[in-house]
Amino acid sequence: THKKRGGGRRSTTTGLHAAKVNVSVLAQDALPGVYGAPESGHAAPMGASLTPSGGVNFALFAPTATGVTLCFFTREGLQNGVSVGEVCLDPVVNRSGGVWHVEVLVERADLLYAYRVQGPAALSHDPSKLLLDPYATTIVSRPTYGVPAQGDECWPLMGSSVPSEEEQDFDWEGDQRLQHREEDLIIYEMHVRGFTKDDSSGVSAPGTYKGMAEKLDYITEMGFTAVELMPIHEFNELEYYSVNPVTGEFRYNFWGYSTVGFNAPMVRYAAAGEAEGGRAARREGKELV
Repeated sequence: THKKRGGGRRSTTTGLHAAKVNVSVLAQDALPGVYGAPESGHAAPMGASLTPSGGVNFALFAPTATGVTLCFFTREGLQNGVSVGEVCLDPVVNRSGGVWHVEVLVERADLLYAYRVQGPAALSHDPSKLLLDPYATTIVSRPTYGVPAQGDECWPLMGSSVPSEEEQDFDWEGDQRLQHREEDLIIYEMHVRGFTKDDSSGVSAPGTYKGMAEKLDYITEMGFTAVELMPIHEFNELEYYSVNPVTGEFRYNFWGYSTVGFNAPMVRYAAAGEAEGGRAARREGKELV
């Protein structure tokens, strides 16, 4: 149910990207070198978050599910659909209302995670498919803008990096809102990639957050007091990847109004790409801000 070059079908799972995945290691207890023994966890906050005990709490809203499995991958494993470990959540211990949750002490900083969900087929549940966390703050899919993954795959398996202590320490250097009055705003509506992609921009990393940051003085000199960005959340520019019969060129979703993850910055807009499981792209976006 995912699209390859030239057409095909797109997943019908609203808000969560789905693709086939193979089940490898299934573990209810600790998996040495990967994670410690899973615990009950908490229903809030949603998504993946660090806990005071040093673990990671995973919380997923899935009220119609009859079963949820938390899957861990390396980057290579995700590409090939092979997990390094999976935790089946208990419907009694790991569920509060419509929220499934579990706390895990993750022992590897390079791991990505996603879910498999069981439930009524009539509601599009399919445990053979891999689902993104809709609250994920990083998403890894394809490293290069406009280029399909291996096998000409436009919708490869996607995963998100597990939160780490290091990424919580970003230094905002005392930044605060400028408090411009609304009537005084002069707004520049901008497409991050389009703004500096051409070599004439003269930036070190054309078409990226870093490239845009290098041109902010230019924006100020023109008299603008605010920048409004077109979508910078993760989306799939190859969603409509097919040949235009008039021009013979491939179609792209250039504008980005088709969200894959609202809370994750577009990794292919980052000079850092998907380094550190997408964490470097998120850091680059913060540095732009």
